[in-house]
Amino acid sequence: MTVILAYCRNDCSIMLADKRLNIGNNQEKGYQDTGQKLIEFGVGWASGSGLYEVANRVIYYLIEDKMNVLESYKRTLEQIKIGNPHLIEGIDNTAILVSSFDPSTNFNLSFLWNGKCTGLKKEKVIMLPPKDYTKVRELEKKYDLNLGKDGRITEIIYQMLLVFKEISDTSNYVSKTCDIGITLLNDGQFSKLQKSGEISDLINQVENNEF
Repeated sequence: MTVILAYCRNDCSIMLADKRLNIGNNQEKGYQDTGQKLIEFGVGWASGSGLYEVANRVIYYLIEDKMNVLESYKRTLEQIKIGNPHLIEGIDNTAILVSSFDPSTNFNLSFLWNGKCTGLKKEKVIMLPPKDYTKVRELEKKYDLNLGKDGRITEIIYQMLLVFKEISDTSNYVSKTCDIGITLLNDGQFSKLQKSGEISDLINQVENNEF
C-alpha cells in the first residue's frame, strides 16, 4: 500500500509517492521506509500501489518495451501470474500511474489496473490513497484538486504536499517521507527535478521559497 499523487498538464508532469514498504498484508511483521516507488518513465514518471515488486517490475518492463503500453502491461501481468499463482489477487489489485509524453498531445496520465489502461483527466490532482484512508471526499472538499492549466508550479506542488501530509498523518501505511518528480516543458526543452525528504521539511521549503 502507498499513496500516489499525480498532476499533468500540457507543459508539466508532477508525481509524489511515499516510501513505506509494509511487511505483511497488515504490517504483521512491521514496515520499512526505504522503498523507491517513484520511477523515471522517459521524460515522465511512474509509480505503483499494491504489491511493490510487482508494480516496479511492470514499470521497468514498460520502459524497456517499445510496444503498445496496454499490450505490454497485459503481457507482463500474465507472465508474473504464471510464476506467482498464489499472488494472483494481489497482482490484479496492483495499480500503476504513468505520466508519459506524446508530441501530439503533450503530457498524459494513464491508470493501469486489472489488465486495463485508462486515460485520466489532465489539470487535476489524481490521488491513489491507501486502503485505511477513508476521508477522501473530505480531503477533496478541503483542497481544490481541480487546479486548472494556468497555476504556478510551486503552488501546485504546495497543494500536493499538503494533501500528502494529511494522508500520511492519518494512515499507518504511508511514510512521513516522500519522493517527488517534476518535469517541465519550456520552448521544446525538458527540465527534470527529483527530490526526497520529510514531508514537513518539503512544505517548509515551499513556504520559504527555498524549494
